[in-house]
Amino acid sequence: MRLLAIETSTNVTTIAVAEGERLLQRTFPERRQLAQRIAEWTAQTLVDAGWRPDEVELVAVGRGPGSWTGLRIGLGFARAFAWANGFECRGVPSAEATVAALLRVDELRAFYISPGRTGEVIVAEFARTDRLTKVAPEHPVPLDQFHEWLRTATSPTLVCGETLADSLPQSEWLRIVHQAATAEFSARWALANPDRCHDLAPIYATPSSAELKFGVVVTS
Repeated sequence: MRLLAIETSTNVTTIAVAEGERLLQRTFPERRQLAQRIAEWTAQTLVDAGWRPDEVELVAVGRGPGSWTGLRIGLGFARAFAWANGFECRGVPSAEATVAALLRVDELRAFYISPGRTGEVIVAEFARTDRLTKVAPEHPVPLDQFHEWLRTATSPTLVCGETLADSLPQSEWLRIVHQAATAEFSARWALANPDRCHDLAPIYATPSSAELKFGVVVTS
């Protein structure tokens, strides 16, 4: 299957193509140009892979957690691209895909961190028994409280995500990986979990400025 993956939940946009064991990813750091250039970047990635747009069979797009603007642009473009070319678009939970890609065999607990408001981080917590499970959905946590959670770790724990502070507590139980969601992780997760990536609802790390101003919440 030829899969196109798009990840716009972080400060860096990544676009990947995957077919079998072959995977090619391109990174585009020009965040402020996302709306104007996402179509160009996607076309460039397809050209680099030697694919025509109509040769793609499935689009996978990261659902977040991430910024309101980035997710709206990424999800909107992925849906439009899939519709225009006649194939399916599936949503990937970006935090879970990243944790699944990074988690070691001995690690039974993981936190994925996204930037929040001042003094806060957005935390998603996962545990692994027979499979990776989200213990707590994305929610804001005061940074001091999160540090305390990490200090009390008593088993091997992965901490990953975007803009991790260098001041995070150090412990023999903690493995801190400065790695946020990427299109590569989304592609691999979508291929490995075809029955778990039908939801296209965005997972917002923080409300938009309009939501904060008018006291409303946009859910899709």
